[in-house]
Amino acid sequence: MKSLGVGHDESNLEKFYNSNNGIAKHVMPIIKSWQVYHFHDTSRTAKVKQIGSIHDHAYFRTDASNLAAFLYKLKLKHERQYKAICMTIQKVAPFFGDFVLAACRINHI
Repeated sequence: MKSLGVGHDESNLEKFYNSNNGIAKHVMPIIKSWQVYHFHDTSRTAKVKQIGSIHDHAYFRTDASNLAAFLYKLKLKHERQYKAICMTIQKVAPFFGDFVLAACRINHI
């Protein structure tokens, strides 16, 4: 089995990718395809805290404005993935039980 080494301060994956390392050649394209989300706006007016359409779940928006609708659809249609998200949160916040996803008006969450 090949190795990328250990104990690095930063990932050497790109360096190994450029040197034709087999592991890096397989892993790097997958990692580059990931979409990373970071929600830094936690103010009262943050889009993630606003009411939105329960049907706005085709894709996850980068500003998290449809987080509730997206999670609601996952809970109803993709329960395994929804539970995986909850279990991941519980690893860093063991007190977390579940999201409170409730419609406040017809077609709004």
